[in-house]
Amino acid sequence: MDALVSIVLVTATTAAAVHLLHRSWRSWRLIRHGVRTTGRVVHVREDTDGDGDPTYIPVIAFHTAEGTEREAEPTDGVPNGHLLRPGQEWQIRYHPASPSKIYIDNYDSRVIEVLWGLAGLTLLGVDATILGQTLR
Repeated sequence: MDALVSIVLVTATTAAAVHLLHRSWRSWRLIRHGVRTTGRVVHVREDTDGDGDPTYIPVIAFHTAEGTEREAEPTDGVPNGHLLRPGQEWQIRYHPASPSKIYIDNYDSRVIEVLWGLAGLTLLGVDATILGQTLR
């Protein structure tokens, strides 16, 4: 494989791997160390994903442990907004130092977050293989 092509491929897949691992780590950190409270759906914002397909992102109002009312969104939306209705209550976890970062229990999938992490590790393995072949 041409060295330049290998470098470009490794750079792109390493960037994707780091993004996936960071996303997985951020979610797991909220699951493990986030402050748990009840939040209420204020409204659902419609957006599009990377492919242009519609996705729905709930805006959640909640009170921090200090009693401050906040509104925040999870990092990802869902393709079917019928699960989310204004007024619904959800158990959430928020980061105490940055309450704008939330994880919604039973909405955000822990399995998906693990899969994102595994995808990131797989990409790093592909990078190592490509580099090994290139340096021979």
